[in-house]
Amino acid sequence: MALLIIPTFLSAFLLFQIELIIAKLFLPNYGGSYLVWGACIVFFQAVLLVGYIVAHSLLKRLGMVNYLKFHLCILFIPFLFFPLRDVHLSFSTGSMPLVIDIFWRLMVSIGPVFLVLSTMSLATQSWLAKSYLKGRDNPYGLYAISNLGSFSALLTYPFIFEQYLTNTEQLQIWRVLYIILVLSNLLAWRMIKADDHRVADAGDAAFLSVDLKCGDGFV
Repeated sequence: MALLIIPTFLSAFLLFQIELIIAKLFLPNYGGSYLVWGACIVFFQAVLLVGYIVAHSLLKRLGMVNYLKFHLCILFIPFLFFPLRDVHLSFSTGSMPLVIDIFWRLMVSIGPVFLVLSTMSLATQSWLAKSYLKGRDNPYGLYAISNLGSFSALLTYPFIFEQYLTNTEQLQIWRVLYIILVLSNLLAWRMIKADDHRVADAGDAAFLSVDLKCGDGFV
């Protein structure tokens, strides 16, 4: 069970932390205008919703076993973008409107990793429901773990990360935690078997669970 709890917690924690880290990096370049904050919030909410829709649709179309293979593959896609690349982009003044410029820079920097993280909670809940673990009939315990990860990120960032760590150090810690997230998923894949034909009354509802946590998209 811990092999599903760890990625569920980490994915929610990393998702909320990267919102705060990136917004902080953007502000000196764009200023503290409400448009900057508003654009970031809209972008994160939109990508979060797309992630839920993609995960739900593919789970129904592919089945749990095939979706897990797809899930493990997309975990490595963000390595081509943000996790192993410097996020500091060239913020030269261009002709694009401010909001569109922010959207574009968010999309090419953390868009892929944010999309992948947004699918994680639904994936682990469905994974548990289709497994043979003892807690499979009540996968919503993972929903609580996801919320705990979200609130942990929101509470620790202003009081610990922002206070005592530089932006570079925050990004380095974030990258290390993402690597741990990927490794925990690979280990879970080897240890926890899923069965598309296993039916659980409470478990099947996990496919319809939309993990809209209180505060999602708050920057």
